[in-house]
Amino acid sequence: MPGNPELVYVDDIEGGPVIVVRKYEDYKSLLNKYKPDVMYASNRYFYFWDGNKFYALRRRGYKTFRDLELSVKLGFWDASENLKSIESIGEKVDIDYVKIIIRGYNKEGKQVTLKFNSEGELFYYAMDSGFEDFNEFVDALKLGFLDGESFRKALSGGFAGASEYFDAIEGGFTRFDEYDEARRLNIPSKWEYDLFKELSLINEKYSLKTIEEAHLIKIICDMPVGERASLLSLWNRLHSERTKVLRRYNIWNRNTNWYGEPEILISPKSLEEYLVSSKIIRKFGKYDEKAKLFVRILPGGFLSEDEYKDATSRGYRNRREYLDAQKRGFIGSLNKLRSIEPFTIFETTYKVSGTPNLNLGEECKIKSGRIGEWKKLTLKDLGISTEAELYRYAVDNGFESFGEFFESLKLGTLKREEYLAAKKGKFKSILELWISKGLGHSKRQELIQEIYADYEELKKLKETYKLRTYGDALVFRLLRTLQQKKRKIDLDSLWRWLKECEYTYFSRESLWYHLGRKSRNYRTFTSKEELEKYLITLLKRHDELGTYDPESKLFVPKLPPVIVDGSNVAWEGRDKRGGERALAKNIELVVEKLKELGYSEIYVFVDASLKYQVEDRGLLEKLIVSKIVKLMPAEVQADEYIIKYALDIDAYIISNDRYKEWRKKNPDLEEFIKTHRVTFTIHKGIVHFDEKIEGL
Repeated sequence: MPGNPELVYVDDIEGGPVIVVRKYEDYKSLLNKYKPDVMYASNRYFYFWDGNKFYALRRRGYKTFRDLELSVKLGFWDASENLKSIESIGEKVDIDYVKIIIRGYNKEGKQVTLKFNSEGELFYYAMDSGFEDFNEFVDALKLGFLDGESFRKALSGGFAGASEYFDAIEGGFTRFDEYDEARRLNIPSKWEYDLFKELSLINEKYSLKTIEEAHLIKIICDMPVGERASLLSLWNRLHSERTKVLRRYNIWNRNTNWYGEPEILISPKSLEEYLVSSKIIRKFGKYDEKAKLFVRILPGGFLSEDEYKDATSRGYRNRREYLDAQKRGFIGSLNKLRSIEPFTIFETTYKVSGTPNLNLGEECKIKSGRIGEWKKLTLKDLGISTEAELYRYAVDNGFESFGEFFESLKLGTLKREEYLAAKKGKFKSILELWISKGLGHSKRQELIQEIYADYEELKKLKETYKLRTYGDALVFRLLRTLQQKKRKIDLDSLWRWLKECEYTYFSRESLWYHLGRKSRNYRTFTSKEELEKYLITLLKRHDELGTYDPESKLFVPKLPPVIVDGSNVAWEGRDKRGGERALAKNIELVVEKLKELGYSEIYVFVDASLKYQVEDRGLLEKLIVSKIVKLMPAEVQADEYIIKYALDIDAYIISNDRYKEWRKKNPDLEEFIKTHRVTFTIHKGIVHFDEKIEGL
């Protein structure tokens, strides 16, 4: 409140004009304007003096103006009018000129009617009853609640009305689902409902015929391990608890009896017979017929109470499991893992084939390690809350011991096969393993050697070709590789590849950079335009790599030279013995096909005698004049010249001639002819080459 004025209580205001303000907002605005030091409170109004007159606001039963302001903040101002407008409250509220009457259940669960002479009285009641604001108060009234805490508990328990909530509370229930189920089963109390649920679970777990059998097992399981109970004491407890349930039923409501009438355990004698004959009972203890005593034994085959308590506290089901966990080193393992959680586990999201083929960024993606993601996991994420669950998780995933599992987590994997591969290859993390796997290695030393060799290659390229930076060497190496692989690349793809490689080779986050021989001497291209400018300049100096077209934004590698055995091509598909003559047209078709595939350095050599053997001599002469075909001198064999020239310029040879004579004379030619000779077919004017010749 502005200026925090003192509040003075008076019988009434005299000695000056009084203006009654009807709206709180207007009165508050005036207070902010005049900032009085003193306010007055009579039975009906709050006042303040502005120097000329009093301003009054109806008090409505509020003790202080601060309480009134809090009421406004919490929504209780004009409560009478607001309650009138809420139709769903119905019979729970009556409002006349001065009184507010509400009906509902108080915190003791009694249905009462409350009368308030003013809005302030209603406000103070709501505050004393634990309501947070007017909206909560109204919501509670709709459901019949006059107490905030009871209303909130009812909501959290799923109840939709005060009547059923307090009825449930009387029976010990706090949740509607339990209360509702119990009501449908005609069960009046939480004690009986809990007994019903527990016996139902036992009945289902052991496939029993009757509830009374489950009741007996419950009584036995409640006995401390090693305790002895006489036959009579077992009968008395069973009979007592059963009677507590069954005494509510008679001939009129017997059909609502969830327990059922006793059929098997109807006397101490029948109980004894059951203890002797039941296989299920033997899981929980042993009955001595002679002594008439039942002894509670340890489940799971444990030999001592200390051993049983230790194993069950760790979550183990039986002694065999407990001893196996000891053998594998899992006893006490949970706290050791908790001391290092969360665990950082690497999961691949990129398919690593093991044979990267340099299709742009694939190799760089593998080298950089951006083939997956590190995830932080806790024991809870793995569904592990007990030591036994940890033991089962590790064993189910193939781990032989806790030591193996612990080391596997430190490497970053939950898979034993990855752990074993990493251990065998002496890798320091699973990421190193995956990178090596992607590059075809199985040992860390091989990976390190490749990393060092990679950086050394870039260094050599930089020095040999007088490149300024390692970034320039990356671009040069890619273009040379594309030239060797006969692949085109557009500027956008080259840019994406370069950015991936820059991360790989020069980012401190890259494993490749971290393990390799690092250098700060690198270029980062800041735009595609800068890269394009560099590309044009580079290819002017190294046109042997290929060409770049600024219009199509395409790098086209320079293909290797090709030598065409023109005489062999001219005779392709012709029946020499049948009198057919060679065709110069075949030569023209082969040359056109090579150009179509992007080859520009094409040499065609023919024997001098072909000039007199072709059917279309005019075409051959035209090809010779246009220097597409070179006619060898009469004293020179074209085959010999073709092979020698191909060796000199490292060219492909288009020919179906096996060159057996030349291979026999010079065995050193065997491998060269095998890798450089390209066979072909011509059918109906269409030329096909073998797979050595690839187009761009």
